[in-house]
Amino acid sequence: MTESLRRYRRFRRYLGRPTSLRQHLLRWLLPAYVLVGVLITALSWLNAADMVHSFMDGQMESFARLNEGADHASSLKAVDEKESGYSMLLWSPDGRLLDASEPGLPLFADLPTGHATVKHGKDQWLVYTLRSDSGVLQCLQRMSFRRHVIFEFSNKTLIYPLLLIPLSSYLIWLVIRASLRPLERVSEAAAAQDERNLSALPLTGVPDEIRPLVQSINSLLARLRHSFSAQQRFVHDAAHELRTPMAALKLQLQNLRAEIPEAGQARIDAMESGVQRAHRLVEQMLRLARGDAKTRRVSQPVSLENLLRESIAALMPLADARKIDLGCEIERDVVVQGQADELRSVIDNLIDNALRYSPQNGTVDLRLSRDKDGAACIEILDEGPGISGEHLPRVFDRFFRVLGTGVEGSGLGLAIAQGAALRQGAQIELHNRPGRGLVARLRFDPQAV
Repeated sequence: MTESLRRYRRFRRYLGRPTSLRQHLLRWLLPAYVLVGVLITALSWLNAADMVHSFMDGQMESFARLNEGADHASSLKAVDEKESGYSMLLWSPDGRLLDASEPGLPLFADLPTGHATVKHGKDQWLVYTLRSDSGVLQCLQRMSFRRHVIFEFSNKTLIYPLLLIPLSSYLIWLVIRASLRPLERVSEAAAAQDERNLSALPLTGVPDEIRPLVQSINSLLARLRHSFSAQQRFVHDAAHELRTPMAALKLQLQNLRAEIPEAGQARIDAMESGVQRAHRLVEQMLRLARGDAKTRRVSQPVSLENLLRESIAALMPLADARKIDLGCEIERDVVVQGQADELRSVIDNLIDNALRYSPQNGTVDLRLSRDKDGAACIEILDEGPGISGEHLPRVFDRFFRVLGTGVEGSGLGLAIAQGAALRQGAQIELHNRPGRGLVARLRFDPQAV
């Protein structure tokens, strides 16, 4: 009983508020169809009852005329009361009962000629009266017997409509499902769109009613493709064009340093630091433009252990310069599906941030492991200032920087890393450590392992 009640409540919730076109159609079409089916069934039953009444009324008249002129019981017994339900009464012209086909019948001698329905005690009787010069002949039938005949006849004629109602309801559901399948295909194609794949939605099999809507969406997607392409070209071209003058400026500063006296070296250092910062920004913009323009490539098995060791080796000079103890705890044989170059850029970026934000003589720990769901995880723990709760949701926005850290940057590093991670089926999560420091976790989808 409990399970049946639970299913009924789920069905009520399913039909209670139409949240989809399929539910909306089923909510209105099925009750309307069932109501029409019930009405047709009721009308069929009424028609069957009318047919039975007409037929049996005609039989009553036929039996009465068949026994017309009879003056003794033998002729009246020609009617089989058990099979037909009819009984006969014979009256004299002066109103005396001459004979009856069975004992105990009610007497209705004063009825006019024709059909009549009379109540006698708890029973209703149908009576046909035929008057002639030789006397009065009455044919009687209980209403309960006729109702029984109507019920038996209706059962045979109505069983098929009643069986067809649920079958037809199921066919309606199938038709609605098949009719909405083109919409589902368009929806699936729209869900598969992203900034690197803005292909047109398919028009094959789309109904004429929603074709203009799909065409409008395709037109919007075409404009978005053009806009994204123009934006990527601009960022890429601008960053590429800035690389040469920035490199020349660095070279000029180095040449100028030899000609500046000792008193002016501090200003040269400040200028060189600004140029270095601008050069780093240009490189990140170029990397961002290239990352946005990447198309999906075939994934290959990538050893995270090898990537971590390569990143550590490449960034060890920075760790030595800041006198940071760079330790690692690596679980072997952790392999994911992806592109090694993009994953390497993500890991480099996270380790670089940890080294830059950790204080000198601090510690940065790296961990490679699998979590309880079997997903590969890389954790990078630093001893930096962390990120306040109000700034955590925005750290992956482009050009957003937390002020007051004393670390130079452009605000593009985490945005580039998160974009590359998402393309590889992974995600970067940042959490403040108890006390001081930050945990950067790169967690891969379990299906990518």
